[in-house]
Amino acid sequence: MNLSEEEIIIYNIMKSETELSRAELDKKSGFYKSKTLRIIDNLIDKNIIKKLGEGPGTTYRLR
Repeated sequence: MNLSEEEIIIYNIMKSETELSRAELDKKSGFYKSKTLRIIDNLIDKNIIKKLGEGPGTTYRLR
């Protein structure tokens, strides 16, 4: 899939969960908010995950 090491970490976390918030991904990955968001945006651009909702209730899941 041509993913970076950090993208693979987030992808593997997402494989074991149905739906996660950015804050949950922060905790599980150990990344900071800005880094997690950058990785999430990259994975959305690559059509690997999708964003659900807006604002504080936003969650993400694999496609």
